[in-house]
Amino acid sequence: MVQSGIRAPAVIDVHQNTEKVWNLLFDDTRISLTVQWTNAKLNTVRQKYKRADKRELNAVDDIEMKEFMGLLIYTAFFKCNTEDIASIFSTDGTGRDIFILVMSQKRFAVLLSCLRFNNPEDRTLLRQLGSCSTNL
Repeated sequence: MVQSGIRAPAVIDVHQNTEKVWNLLFDDTRISLTVQWTNAKLNTVRQKYKRADKRELNAVDDIEMKEFMGLLIYTAFFKCNTEDIASIFSTDGTGRDIFILVMSQKRFAVLLSCLRFNNPEDRTLLRQLGSCSTNL
């Protein structure tokens, strides 16, 4: 007999802590891989600047990546994922305070443009394997 509905571990107990719920969405392995490939892209971008020591070009770590991913989720929650970054980070009362408190607008923009989930050199091979394999 096939049961419909959400199955464990996706069924969330209301008493679970936030970290357990987060790990259902993004496990540590996926975060580490995302950090690795995002840092590789940041290194490439950093080489194009005269001042490679700019704060927004620093390498990202696991904690900051989780913060960034959380902000991306908030853009969907606030239904502002189609808004301009400047309007989300606006300080005139129309922006969202959570974004301003977590990171700078420049850092958010750099991470958004450098965000990578896998090795770009493997993409050709993954495309040949099929559309579902590109998310590996």
